[in-house]
Amino acid sequence: MPEFIFTSPEGQKYRVRGPEGATQEDAFAMLQQQMKQQPSQPTAPQQGFFASEMEKAMNAPGDIGRMVLKGATLGQEAKPEDAADRANAALAIGRRFARGRNAEQPAATPQDYRPMFDAERKAVADAEARSGWAGTAAQAVGVLAPATAANKVVQGVAGAVSAVPGIGRVAANPYTQAAATGAGLGVMGAAGTDKDLTEEALLGAGLGVVGQGAANAIVGGVSRAAGIANPRVNIPTRDSIGAAKTSAYQTAEDAGVVYTPNLFKRVQAEIEPQLAKMGYDPALQPSIAPVLRRIEEAAKTNTTLPGVEVVRRVAQNAYVPGSVSGAKASNAMMTKIINTLEDAATNPRPGELLMGDAARGIPALREGRRLASTEFKMDEVARQVNKARTQAGSTWSGGNTENSTRQKLRSILDNPERSRGFTPDELAALDKAVMGSGAAHNTARLIGKLSPQGSGLMAALGIGGTVANPMLSVAPLAGIAAKKTSEKITEANVKKLLDVIAAGGKESATRAPLNKVQQLTQNQRELLARALMGALVFNGGAVPASR
Repeated sequence: MPEFIFTSPEGQKYRVRGPEGATQEDAFAMLQQQMKQQPSQPTAPQQGFFASEMEKAMNAPGDIGRMVLKGATLGQEAKPEDAADRANAALAIGRRFARGRNAEQPAATPQDYRPMFDAERKAVADAEARSGWAGTAAQAVGVLAPATAANKVVQGVAGAVSAVPGIGRVAANPYTQAAATGAGLGVMGAAGTDKDLTEEALLGAGLGVVGQGAANAIVGGVSRAAGIANPRVNIPTRDSIGAAKTSAYQTAEDAGVVYTPNLFKRVQAEIEPQLAKMGYDPALQPSIAPVLRRIEEAAKTNTTLPGVEVVRRVAQNAYVPGSVSGAKASNAMMTKIINTLEDAATNPRPGELLMGDAARGIPALREGRRLASTEFKMDEVARQVNKARTQAGSTWSGGNTENSTRQKLRSILDNPERSRGFTPDELAALDKAVMGSGAAHNTARLIGKLSPQGSGLMAALGIGGTVANPMLSVAPLAGIAAKKTSEKITEANVKKLLDVIAAGGKESATRAPLNKVQQLTQNQRELLARALMGALVFNGGAVPASR
């Protein structure tokens, strides 16, 4: 009775005894038949809660591993056809070098591997049923790999188009990137199936946005909760800033700093060629000439530190309104004069300082200037807000305070001369006060137009409609609530703007430093977003869970 030995691609050996005259092909057919008929070994039933939990614990490592792998492959299962192809490729290489029976081993077919793959599918299904929420979390961890890869591609594309007007800003938006990443996951997960790729891409995009929003909400909630114990930040008041400014200027004056005429001679020598290069002509820039004369006069005598500050203020007040012809060129020249004067006064050279404590006086003067600028910007914002209230109060209803506030603050934002001196963080806060806090804020403002407050027409319609049908009072009431909400948000935005200015122009100075928990949640925001995005796309239908 002939005996044949076969080796599977996994290295397992099978011994087959055939009848007299049987060939190797006959023996291989017998082996295939036996493997198909071999019953799977059922797991012995477990009785009771303890036994069930023991079974879960014993299978937990393998179950979690299968769930992670399922997430990492986006639910794509290996195919018997692929295994057969790999086996035949290995066999082809082996035949080139082998001798004897192995060289004559027949080609593998998908049917040879079907039992093994069916068993693995059942194992995955059983693992998913046993693992519960732990399995879902494991799948989310597994999905991180393809989600991160897709997100890197999306970020690369966003970086490539960042300089394109309009498109760059949209591409940099986290929600745009989340939608693109989700769409990519949907397409990758549905590849090779009979599902419509467009539908899966759209579904994935929507779920990606939901995942990003959920991550932001979770991080924001955890960060706020963790920040309850943070120390309060004391924002300087307008009065305290004014007092500090006065004290700084007094310190500068008490330092007794006196400059020699050489200081202003150097300023003259540096300014004149720069102005000539910029095209200065007294007839075209008449505001420049008086400042140059003051500098010329100061170059003839000694000047105290407060005296230098007076000359600087003369130049500061000589800026021309933007509506005047030639204002742009004139103001650029004035800025050059002021910068040159400030640099010379704070960095005197040998022979330019006659007496006094420069180490104490110059920093005090610099601090006084900074506080004066802060005071001016706070007063400008407060002045525009008060104008808005007066304008709204002059109407019969007084209900348009928010619109007036936004419009008055916009007059600062749109005017380069009036917004000069505002820091980037201050301009960002000013823009938020003018444009609103996003879609939700502006939607509330839009619904607020239904409020009878501030609109005679809406008031008349609301009263008439309510008399005719009490149900029609819902719209005006919703408008009143939305209007109040929108106004509160705008008031908070204006307060935030004033706080940023008072804190020295840095938004970060208006809040306490992040504690360890807040830092951790902020640093892991994107990781959490990708995990939630992948889990939603994986389990939301865009990715086939099984085939």
